[in-house]
Amino acid sequence: LLKTQRPLVIVEKDAEKASDLEAKGFSVIHGDASHDDVLEKAGIQKARGIFCVLGHDQENLLLTLAARGLNASVRIVTELHDGRFRERLTRCGADAVVDSPHIGGLRLASEMVRPVTVGFLDSMIRDRAYTYRFEEVPLADSSRLAGRAVSQLSAAGGRLPAVVAVKEAVSGRYAINPDPGQKLAAGDVLVVLGSTEEIARLKAEV
Repeated sequence: LLKTQRPLVIVEKDAEKASDLEAKGFSVIHGDASHDDVLEKAGIQKARGIFCVLGHDQENLLLTLAARGLNASVRIVTELHDGRFRERLTRCGADAVVDSPHIGGLRLASEMVRPVTVGFLDSMIRDRAYTYRFEEVPLADSSRLAGRAVSQLSAAGGRLPAVVAVKEAVSGRYAINPDPGQKLAAGDVLVVLGSTEEIARLKAEV
């Protein structure tokens, strides 16, 4: 999050861990994230998103309920430990539920069958000097790009990122490696790959 210039606050119940995180330069709230006053102190009312990554699914369920009650529009991403809780977490307001063991299994398989691709993606995430990222750029209703073709994307002063896919607002489908003549519409989301500077230029154009 910091590498993509997104501000964050960590809520940590363990005093020693909270102190260690503060020493590393993070913004930390020491307290129990399931308590409304702690979430409010962390800024839940104005947050764009919250990660619910506590040690047990029951705790993440309670945190999901608390966060949704305090901010109806916040995006909630919750870690899943036991697959039986997936539906409950979704019903309680989680926008995305991440099954860590399942993803770990997919990663093991990917390391076996496509190691170069995995290494490429890892380099984007882990290499501090690497500025290229996958990013999503939504087209608002007022965007001047609505109605234009993908090939008409341009910006003054430099290159734009590559458009890898377009999530179409009407159908919800992904147009992967979109045709240059495909018309963009308000509500579409561009999935792009580029440097932080290129992505910033596209966002300015949008």
